Amino acid sequence: TVISFMAFSYLHNKRSMDFYGSMPVSRRTQFFGRMVAVVASTIVPLIIVCLIGNGVVLFRGFEDAVVAFFCGTVGILGNIAFIAFIAVCCGTVGHSIVTYILISGVYPICVLVLTLYPQMVLPGMSGFSSFGEFPVSPVVLSLLSPFIAPVCVYGSGFMTALVSTVTSSSVIFDVNVPVSYYIWWTLFTAGLVVATYFLVKKRKSESAQSGF
Repeated sequence: TVISFMAFSYLHNKRSMDFYGSMPVSRRTQFFGRMVAVVASTIVPLIIVCLIGNGVVLFRGFEDAVVAFFCGTVGILGNIAFIAFIAVCCGTVGHSIVTYILISGVYPICVLVLTLYPQMVLPGMSGFSSFGEFPVSPVVLSLLSPFIAPVCVYGSGFMTALVSTVTSSSVIFDVNVPVSYYIWWTLFTAGLVVATYFLVKKRKSESAQSGF
């Protein structure tokens, strides 16, 4: 997240925009070149963390490492595309950060309130069927929150597998990530990239250091 904001911060500085605009490279090439650099700088550490961390700690080793890698990769790509889209739409770094926090933070809170409030008010209504099961689908909870999406989805599967292993007194430990998670974030990321592709070309240099 921090790397993404730093990479796209040139869009919010008039001097930087004038400098990069004077180069014989199109705006789209410069922008998506930075996006590729951000992806590379985040995916490589993720590979190392998944292979070493999950391979050593988790019971299933390599299989869990692969699941964690793909789950994290989809979330990271979505997060980068989300920040890139916001950076193009906003005029300052501050506006970009505030917009990102409001969308990513307010949405899951609203989902939790709308889900948990009726259960607390209406008698006999409860979404907790068993220990370790959350009343809200982690995919729904993180639809517009790419920062917490991998942690929410994989963490939910991790806790479910852990509870199942403990209660069944077996060594089977399988973390399952819903297919809907991959489908949603693949389509959502593709949509953001396409929208950003057209917006970068139309964005004026005067938009830097201005309002939304």
